[in-house]
Amino acid sequence: MSEWGHDFRPAYLGLRRVWPEIGRPQLLALTATATPEVRRDILDALDLRAARVLVRGFDRPNLRLSVQREEKLTEKGRVLVSLLDRSGESAVIYASTRKVVEAATELLRSAGVDAAAYHAGLAKERRARVQDEWTSGRLPTVVATNAFGKALIRARQSPLPL
Repeated sequence: MSEWGHDFRPAYLGLRRVWPEIGRPQLLALTATATPEVRRDILDALDLRAARVLVRGFDRPNLRLSVQREEKLTEKGRVLVSLLDRSGESAVIYASTRKVVEAATELLRSAGVDAAAYHAGLAKERRARVQDEWTSGRLPTVVATNAFGKALIRARQSPLPL
């Protein structure tokens, strides 16, 4: 058995039992970085005998990652606004805490950047609205905590993380 973190999402293992009970509808199992051994274990764990396995590379030319270290908060804000002003593309800005997400969102809005916050402290309806607006292209910039930013990215094929 491979080391794929069975304790990460224990409920996933319950799908094998529930799936036949609900009529075995189409099932899609996705993973970002699984080794061939882990992929086999997932297929076995879910009892997927005739599964079609698609493996794609991780090179995504439509994604750009930009990291720039700035010590002063004011300089961080200036650089962030400058990057967003000239990119003209969609962006997800990751922040470490909800407080930083809110502060960065306000900084961007005050500079005229159309941005919204996205984190666990927001009402479910608000998060859904932000996600819908961003994935549809109506909202160009989202500032998110790491965990929620990852969920947002999965909802859209062409993000531009900064």
